[in-house]
Amino acid sequence: MKNVARTYSLEHEGESVLFDQLFELLNSNMQNEESYRRELASRTGALQTSIDQHMSKEEEQVFFFIGCARIALHFLMIGLREFKLVPPIVLICIF
Repeated sequence: MKNVARTYSLEHEGESVLFDQLFELLNSNMQNEESYRRELASRTGALQTSIDQHMSKEEEQVFFFIGCARIALHFLMIGLREFKLVPPIVLICIF
């Protein structure tokens, strides 16, 4: 978990830097220069790519943990059913 938290933190720091760079450009006096649009497109694209990759990773991790929790719940309910502690209707509602 420690490595995951560090990676997560680094990704957020990287995105923060990209946002800072974008805002710096937006607040600059470059808006009338020819390179402004190219620079704006480049920085916006970098930020979008970073966020897309970050969200994709988070989505994978969330679905992994949801899957694990569902499997654990499944085995828990089977165990409880074996001991007649859960009415069958509850099992139907959960699964």
